[in-house]
Amino acid sequence: MLMSRQGKVRLAKWYQTYSQKERLKVAKEITPLILARPLKLCNFLDWKNLKLIYRRYASLYFICGVDVSDNELITLEIIHEFVEVLDRCALQSMEALLRRKGRVGYWGWVEWGVSA
Repeated sequence: MLMSRQGKVRLAKWYQTYSQKERLKVAKEITPLILARPLKLCNFLDWKNLKLIYRRYASLYFICGVDVSDNELITLEIIHEFVEVLDRCALQSMEALLRRKGRVGYWGWVEWGVSA
């Protein structure tokens, strides 16, 4: 699940069957748990029969709920790899946009503070 610092779910992928009502309930329950934690605490949190593993990148929290017996460090590596893939995809789409618009488009991106 991707969640903003304001607690809005931006993206969610579920690997167990939950109704829409249950999904909203889960999001409402874990949002304050994660947002209230200080940045210096570890990124692992026990919740019900799952282990929540999260990592903050910029203003987004990337959250995985895994089995209690799963390895936390591997899950953190998976989150990091996912962020790198998203970063590469965004970079490629920006470069394609810049090629279409030419140099003027490039300066527009720089002016708005978006760097590749």
